[in-house]
Amino acid sequence: MRQWLYQFLNKHPRLYSFLYALQHFAEEMVFSLHRASVRARLRICDPLSIPLRLPLVGTNVTTRCTLRCKDCANLIPLFPCPQHIPAEEIITDFEHLLAAVDFIKEVSLIGGEPMMHPDLCGILQYFFEQPKVGRVSIQTNGTILPSPKLLQLLRHTKAFVIVSGYGAAVSKNLERLVALLRKEGIAHFYLKDILWFDFGATAPHARTAAKNRALFRKCHNNRCRNLSFGEFHLCARAINAVQLGLTPRHEGAYVDIRRAPAKETRLALLRLLSKPDPYFCDTCEGRHIASPRVTAAIQISERK
Repeated sequence: MRQWLYQFLNKHPRLYSFLYALQHFAEEMVFSLHRASVRARLRICDPLSIPLRLPLVGTNVTTRCTLRCKDCANLIPLFPCPQHIPAEEIITDFEHLLAAVDFIKEVSLIGGEPMMHPDLCGILQYFFEQPKVGRVSIQTNGTILPSPKLLQLLRHTKAFVIVSGYGAAVSKNLERLVALLRKEGIAHFYLKDILWFDFGATAPHARTAAKNRALFRKCHNNRCRNLSFGEFHLCARAINAVQLGLTPRHEGAYVDIRRAPAKETRLALLRLLSKPDPYFCDTCEGRHIASPRVTAAIQISERK
């Protein structure tokens, strides 16, 4: 049944895109209502009694990539020494996070190109075994075919592959990968012929705090919460901008997952999620309905 369903949906990409977006929209609406409730309840009751269920948390498993894209949303080409994040580091950080939350609907493995990671199978297996994790997605650019071991793991009921369709000229294994996923009945979503949003330059815009909050509210990336490098941020682009030194690390705008016990981490997460401080939006144009589009995956020259 599961195999037939995903084969059917991938034959009707517009329907699939609509249902996929509708699901995430519904989850975020519920989470927004919960966030408003948290703000009120933080004032009058024990914070530890407030439920904490996260719709989506991404994690950077690598800053290495098979492509060098001009308008990469995650700023990957700017990393001078790209590297894989050790599996032990990812697992330890999520052990801290999972101890502090009730449930994570989806953990998204991003990069770079996640399929380059030498221990991707071990990372996946860890998340599959976590009762507090509902689904595990992998975002791939379609340049790498999964190994037999990885292919076997991707048949797991929690696994979900998101394939970015940049065309055969850029993603040399794109069609073979999609055909393989369909053949094996692996749950996947093929984003065919996509355009990217233009996030603009990373230089500060000197906006007021109110304007940055307004931009954050309408930005589609405000659901891309991310735990990487031991820090929980509200935006995947922001966490990479901090790592690259393009955005200062702002106290109160992230949670250091490694620093405090689970109870203190839970309280810090509740405060951050209920009243975000999107200072990082000042170095970005955001991703919203009025944002200009650009051709996806335009390649830039090799590193000198």
